[in-house]
Amino acid sequence: MSSANDRRWLYDQIEPGIDILITHVPPFGIPDRARSSNINSGCPELMETVRRVRPKLDVFGHAHGTPGIVQTDSTTFVNVAALGLYGAPAVAPMLMLMSARA
Repeated sequence: MSSANDRRWLYDQIEPGIDILITHVPPFGIPDRARSSNINSGCPELMETVRRVRPKLDVFGHAHGTPGIVQTDSTTFVNVAALGLYGAPAVAPMLMLMSARA
């Protein structure tokens, strides 16, 4: 999407109560940095949506410098980006087991 308003409109179509959200980019501030960078590459409008929708699991890639799992009170965020420079694998695949939450 080309603008913040376009992204906000698109993300507003996501209804609260979903269990899993899968996107290409991370929400802003959640493992969203490139290697050797202190610049967040995540999407602020997506973060607004995650706060509103509160999915149990949010899976994304794009930010290859910060793969891994971050847990908050309402959402488990998983950055599955595993490729490094020139598309070579940079991290081992991850296995995540998640218990059902009420």
